[in-house]
Amino acid sequence: WKVRPLVTISSIPHPQFENDIDHGDLPTLASLCIDALSFKRDERSALPFIGGETAALARLTSYFVTSHAVDHYATDRNGLVGADKSSKFSCWLSQGSLSPRYVYWRLCDLTAAEAIRPTNEYSHNFFVFELLWRDYFRYVSVHFKNHVFKIGGPRQLL
Repeated sequence: WKVRPLVTISSIPHPQFENDIDHGDLPTLASLCIDALSFKRDERSALPFIGGETAALARLTSYFVTSHAVDHYATDRNGLVGADKSSKFSCWLSQGSLSPRYVYWRLCDLTAAEAIRPTNEYSHNFFVFELLWRDYFRYVSVHFKNHVFKIGGPRQLL
């Protein structure tokens, strides 16, 4: 795989804002006419979603390090019932709380630290393949827009 290295936070320039701009406050749920108490978690959920980077990193640690579920990814990935039957990273990836590059490099760190056993290599490679496949289809969707959902797909545009 050819994956660019992670960018360090200190190497990213901070945006410069003009001092006289009032950025305002974030709207509250109430100001958007949303009743926060009306949101109830579904007890049937295998992994209730909590947003944000902190929760995403906790899930990554749980999936990679605590449960070692990534070692069985190739055989378990389609079993949707259960917290560790798939990575369940998609909600954090789609919102930008996790980046595919970060996930890839954390998996590389894990395999290097464990002196990967041959039984895990296939599952780890399969996991990376699916992570790359996910990004590929995001770019396909950006390029072909809603044509990916039409009968015949984007083929009609080629």
